[in-house]
Amino acid sequence: MAKKADSIKKQKSLLAEALSDIERVISGLRKQKKNIEKQLASVKRKVEKIEDEEERLREKLAELNESEANLNEKKAGLEERMGKLDRKMSKVEEIEGRMRIA
Repeated sequence: MAKKADSIKKQKSLLAEALSDIERVISGLRKQKKNIEKQLASVKRKVEKIEDEEERLREKLAELNESEANLNEKKAGLEERMGKLDRKMSKVEEIEGRMRIA
């Protein structure tokens, strides 16, 4: 009977030790989980910052595209006016040349 009691005590001791080891492993895993969750939160914040910056840059690009379109319209209008002025100057020079001949 004493042998059986000793055997049971050894089993209890081994089980208690195994349980203690398991608790240590679980504790370590919980710490790793917390660390990973912190890293994940940090990465999420960085991604959100990048997305905000991307949106800001998209809006800025849209503004620049609009400005470019406006400037291209103005350029076309000025080129048209310059063409008209060049034609008028040519006519004036032609008339001036005729007047010198006459």
